[in-house]
Amino acid sequence: MAATLDENDIYILHVAFGWAEVHLYHFIVSESRAAGEPYQFFRPNKELLSIQDSDDDWDEQDDMIVQMALVTGRPAPRVVPKALASECTLASVFANPQFADGKAEVTYEYDFGNGWIHEIVCLGKADADGEFARRQIGKGVVDGQWTWCIGGEGHPCAEDCGGSGGWKELKQAFADGAHGGERVDELRTWYRTHCLNGEREGLNPWKWDIFEVNQRLASLHC
Repeated sequence: MAATLDENDIYILHVAFGWAEVHLYHFIVSESRAAGEPYQFFRPNKELLSIQDSDDDWDEQDDMIVQMALVTGRPAPRVVPKALASECTLASVFANPQFADGKAEVTYEYDFGNGWIHEIVCLGKADADGEFARRQIGKGVVDGQWTWCIGGEGHPCAEDCGGSGGWKELKQAFADGAHGGERVDELRTWYRTHCLNGEREGLNPWKWDIFEVNQRLASLHC
């Protein structure tokens, strides 16, 4: 991705992960975990910056945190600085001395109900017109494309399936040799006919095509 893209160009992530772009999202920049520390998304006292798509309810968010602390009797977490996604670029985060060089980690949450968490890591910088870019042409990238996928596996998760637990259950319903039953039939029908990013032919948990992903990214012209 180009460093000048702002965080509001979130459709790039949605295309790469197969999301239907129907839910709210935010980015969290937080202190890096210590070596060996297990991953934990909700670390309110470690958050350094919250990047959101709207500032409509920022005051209400801060008030809610204070009220929750009063109810539980716990000290209120510090108020986390906020920024609008439309005003942040990738470079403003990953090249910021406060966050760069391993000082912070970036996560992206899509759909607050299902809670899909994506870790975002800057692996390095490359010349957009250099050899690295040219090597991607064989993976479905077109000449002049600025944003591309270099690898992945597994079918995109289903919208509104109930988070990681629901996704696991849905994959089991379509697994080879899965026994029928009311629940299995219900899940299969829902995915084929009602899921916003479902497929009529059903779910193949390992279906993934880098050429298809890169062709969709190319259509964004960014």
